[in-house]
Amino acid sequence: MTGVIRTVLASVLNAPRCRRACKHPAYSVSSAPYVGGMVKPNTSQLMAYYTNLNIVMKSEYLVYDFSAIVAAVGGSLGLFLGFSFHDGTKKLLDMIGDKLK
Repeated sequence: MTGVIRTVLASVLNAPRCRRACKHPAYSVSSAPYVGGMVKPNTSQLMAYYTNLNIVMKSEYLVYDFSAIVAAVGGSLGLFLGFSFHDGTKKLLDMIGDKLK
């Protein structure tokens, strides 16, 4: 039995780990002589261009405020308390009914 456990444990420990995600950002760099404009000697100038001008807008908004959370929790607790009270009174009435028979 312990040989089976050791074999399974060894196979789990030697299993390949999770791989990296397939998507990753890629950047390319190219250089060209600067034509035009005034460039001072012994200086560098960087010009960046975007190949994709799509903008992703992410926004957060409040779904539940504090009073809505209190109302939801209170409603659920009231429902469960009502079921408990109903079940308790039903058992009490059944017990009294059995004693009266």
